[in-house]
Amino acid sequence: MGQDQDQCSEIFSLSYKNLPTQLKPCFLYFGLFPEDHEIKAFELINLWVAEGFVKSSGTREVEDVGEDFLNHLIARNLIQVVRRRFDGRIRTCRVHDILHDLCIRASEEINFFKNHDNVTTGNSATRVRRITAQKSGLIEYISSNSQHVNLRTVLYFNDKYEWVKISRELRLLRVLRLDKIKLSRPNDIGNFCHLTYLQLRDVHPGKLPSTICNLKSLLTLDVQTGLGLDIPIGIWKMRQLRHLILSVFINGKVQQIDVSLPYLQSLHLVTLFGSCDVEGLRWNNLTSLRKLAIKADRAWAKLELSPLNLLRCENLHKLSLGVYMKNFPDLDDLFPNLAKLSLKFTELVQNPLETLKKLPKLKILKLGKQSYKARQIICSGGPDNFPQLEVLKIHDLILLEELIVEEGAMPRLKKLSIFECDRLTGIPERFRNITTAG
Repeated sequence: MGQDQDQCSEIFSLSYKNLPTQLKPCFLYFGLFPEDHEIKAFELINLWVAEGFVKSSGTREVEDVGEDFLNHLIARNLIQVVRRRFDGRIRTCRVHDILHDLCIRASEEINFFKNHDNVTTGNSATRVRRITAQKSGLIEYISSNSQHVNLRTVLYFNDKYEWVKISRELRLLRVLRLDKIKLSRPNDIGNFCHLTYLQLRDVHPGKLPSTICNLKSLLTLDVQTGLGLDIPIGIWKMRQLRHLILSVFINGKVQQIDVSLPYLQSLHLVTLFGSCDVEGLRWNNLTSLRKLAIKADRAWAKLELSPLNLLRCENLHKLSLGVYMKNFPDLDDLFPNLAKLSLKFTELVQNPLETLKKLPKLKILKLGKQSYKARQIICSGGPDNFPQLEVLKIHDLILLEELIVEEGAMPRLKKLSIFECDRLTGIPERFRNITTAG
């Protein structure tokens, strides 16, 4: 067994040495994550971009180039695909234990990164550019150790809460990812002017410092916590942001603001709460937006998506809404590139299919829990109605009794998934061979 493992290690080592130069740091980056960790491709690629490993090419966005890099590593059998998206793209991935060890060994040879448990004092510590840890104590260590002023990247996968004070001496930080932290001096984050990537998980206290808005190089801001969080208004004016993920209980009412995020690719506002009101956000300048997710505590949040708010989102590829809406806006010409639409807790009272059927590139439609409150769904006939739809999922519509899809509509449908629709009496005959029911 040991001999076989040694042979595998030698083969993988050779594969790594034969990688194109631009792919080597991307592969080694997997070693910064814990062993057997399932990594989101979206997160990984954004980290690569923040590190400067990936550059845009011609008219192609830098994220698309990063996705190519990931696919190249997968094609060389260095990376395992764990889950794929609806369109076949990578959702999550990981590396085998042997390859994880290879990443660590190869990184030590070129001083690419260090694990906190293995970092020693001395000249080697002063050369450390990236550091990772899965145990508590990392922040205290690097904050009290002047030898680490050259750090560019800190990835901290902490498993228990601790108070941290990030040293102001770490002025060269580009990437900061922290789990389960309590910031004793949150305003200090604004001093790290080179930050391009900031991810905070389960952060305390419940307020993002306004100094975050001073980070003029920040490309990705990802904040996820189960507690109430006050969001500084200046975030909506951080023009350089490409990815904004606020998966939090957001407090407060948003006043009338023209959102100025012209380079933003993805926007996730998840679990709005309390007196939060996002109707004041005018999104008519999100010209680059590809992904938009807005999800809320349905007992509180009310949202009206008017055509004026979404008129400039013509590049939108994926839209996920989990907010009370009652009526869906007229989508004619608004979303010419929309490929995936997910609805949940929207409580629509008008048949959504009549509004959505003209979307020219829609491939997946999910009607989830309490997205529609009526006994009948009808899609009128003709090949121009849902011309590209391949997957239709209808889940947890407790009032639905009848699904009617007239002849010719949904000509490309490959999968019809129906769950928890107890009153539904039947499905169209021509869809019986592609239906999953439960």
